[in-house]
Amino acid sequence: MGPLIRIVPRGNLGNRMLQYMAALRLRQLVPGSVIEQVALPEWTLNVPASARTKGLLLVDTARKFDLAILSERMRQGDIGGVVLQDYLQDVRFYDGPAAYRSVFRPDATDLTDLPTFQAGELVINVRGGEILQGIYHYPLVPIPFYQDIVRQTGLSPVIMGQLDDGPFCTELRRTFPNARFIPSQGAIRDFHMIRSARHVIPSVSTFSWLASWLSDAVTIHQPLLGFYNPCHEPEINLVATGDPRWKFYLFPLCYGMPQEETLRYYKEVGVVWTYLPHEQIAYIVNNRPFVRTGSAVRRPDVDWRWYVRQYPKAAQEIAEGWYEDVQHHYETVGHLRGYQPGPSRRHDATPPPDLAFAGENLAFNRPTSQSSVSPYSRAPTVERDSAGAVDGNLLEPFAFHTSQEDKPWWQVELAGLASIEAVVVYNRVDHPVLTARAAPLAIQFSSDGRAWTTVYTTEPDAWIGGADGKPLTWRPTGARTTRFVRLQVQRTSFLHLVEVQVFGTLLPAG
Repeated sequence: MGPLIRIVPRGNLGNRMLQYMAALRLRQLVPGSVIEQVALPEWTLNVPASARTKGLLLVDTARKFDLAILSERMRQGDIGGVVLQDYLQDVRFYDGPAAYRSVFRPDATDLTDLPTFQAGELVINVRGGEILQGIYHYPLVPIPFYQDIVRQTGLSPVIMGQLDDGPFCTELRRTFPNARFIPSQGAIRDFHMIRSARHVIPSVSTFSWLASWLSDAVTIHQPLLGFYNPCHEPEINLVATGDPRWKFYLFPLCYGMPQEETLRYYKEVGVVWTYLPHEQIAYIVNNRPFVRTGSAVRRPDVDWRWYVRQYPKAAQEIAEGWYEDVQHHYETVGHLRGYQPGPSRRHDATPPPDLAFAGENLAFNRPTSQSSVSPYSRAPTVERDSAGAVDGNLLEPFAFHTSQEDKPWWQVELAGLASIEAVVVYNRVDHPVLTARAAPLAIQFSSDGRAWTTVYTTEPDAWIGGADGKPLTWRPTGARTTRFVRLQVQRTSFLHLVEVQVFGTLLPAG
């Protein structure tokens, strides 16, 4: 059998399609290679995984997906194949749209009575659902931006997608009283509707971006907002420079907020956007940051979301590519301007109220350990660094910090064998990339600290919150006893949490 390309499916439909597209590109460069573990039932593409494990190289970050190097090593037999665990969200990993249009074709029944668009209509795709609650990577597109594009083009707006009831869609309907509104028809039908548009504004969504990219559209107006912004997340690049259909509008750096807060923020701040030519966007993508890193003075950790909202000029400068990220901006120039790293009270969010459990927090100030320390650790030993997660402080950005390693872990030893009522994990929430490092997270129990049993594992893409009011709260369905509780990331990553609580009741000794 030829070299293997195994996909570890990640995320929703759009993300899984991008993984498959990158795998197809790699297969094209390695004759005889085989793609497996394809999970795209929406397109009737299902390929199970084989039992092969020998010689497979794990690709768990976009940086490791170097097509030239991987294909050469596979052709030479240096490796038996690759395991694609990353999302691979980079337009440079794919062939042109024409290579995939025939791969993702809906069944004729999916198109029955599907709404159609006229040449003079502008399709505005709206993503609702969970992002209306505020998801870091997925800010809502400002409604005035839609107004601006409608005014510029003279096209008639058609607003389609997840048109959930709520303030955002209410404001959309008020702003565009004569527009045609088309509620979601389901994933595949929505996807094909976007593909059939002549003029489109995608929502901040890999699904919407990919449907637009695969379309025969004349113009695609892309708001470089959220993860579309080249400076938002360095391992994501969905900016198709060189494709003349795309028009790019650069926004200041901005993170997702609940819909009510979003509407208020856009109204108060008056967020602006700037049309930029392809050459300028490509220069930002390929050369940022223009101001180099390397400050000798380590300054306080910055509350990223607060900082860009408090200082719009900083948000604009970071988006333009001058600085690597929010922390770099503060350390390089922000502190010289008198900018603060966060509210006067560090992470000024009010801690979530104590969760109602019958038992007490058995982890409080108990002995702890972790798999390693790192240059970012608060203390030089694993015992001292790990202790920060059981001190009751929910207002610090993180309590401990391991190195990047395979399956990093943290653990606490209770005062004795205990009946467990709940395990509550407060993740760090100061930046979405850092928050995502804790998934998938396994909770493990042990009576002696040597033999471990996994009692729960989060989904690979689970969003584990913290002092934002959404900590991971696991309750056993039946009686569970343990003396040691361990948390372990089930992949190569860092582990850095804010607080861990273990509620329950100590059992009598003996």
